[in-house]
Amino acid sequence: FSMTEVTRQFFKHHHEHAWTNFGPVHERAIEEYASFLFLKTGKVKHPVFAVNGTAAIELAIRSFNIQNPKILVPAFTHVGTLNAAKRCGQVKVMNCLESDWQLPLEAFDTDADIIVWVSPFGQFVGTALIEAVARSKNKKIVYDFAGAWGQFPATEWPVCYSFHATKNWNCGEGALIMFDASSQAEKARKLSNFDVLAGREVGSYNGYNFKIDELRSAVFLSVLHQGMEEFQERVARHRSTL
Repeated sequence: FSMTEVTRQFFKHHHEHAWTNFGPVHERAIEEYASFLFLKTGKVKHPVFAVNGTAAIELAIRSFNIQNPKILVPAFTHVGTLNAAKRCGQVKVMNCLESDWQLPLEAFDTDADIIVWVSPFGQFVGTALIEAVARSKNKKIVYDFAGAWGQFPATEWPVCYSFHATKNWNCGEGALIMFDASSQAEKARKLSNFDVLAGREVGSYNGYNFKIDELRSAVFLSVLHQGMEEFQERVARHRSTL
């Protein structure tokens, strides 16, 4: 997909079908990103797109289907993370470690139902220990990996990536949530479309207009193809120097 092809595909489908909700380009992008994530993680993952990173965090929290949850957010994070959590439940803020600006493991000793674990500036997060402690304390996690595309942790919890213009993979504005559970992904996908999937039956009446349209879906595809091409070129250059 070149950008010219992106535009042509969008207007072709829009003119012929007037797709607005999960059209063919959107579904193709979801399928290709699912294949990409399988290659990276060795496991079937279920991607869901959102209009921006803040929306992605909100959808991820809401996908747990916990009424008015207690949510722990690190003090060192973007205001969008805090805003998303505040719209979903009761928020507590905890200071971060000075060594790496991440939460201390004592976060799991709080009464929080959900802990938002942030990767500051996209830095590496050692999730193995975090996952082990979370399981022992019966806590749920939402990973805010806004700037950490390329880190694909082995986790059962949702991981949110931003595709904002400032990120290395971007589509101007947008986000992707990587889900392990298909049921949780389906919940987030439904919430992103006013809590409606098929027909006009509405669920909770607490949904959002957080889905992406066909044009943004086409840009997501273009970003994936370009990113893979650049990655393969870097691999080839590296091998040529060995």
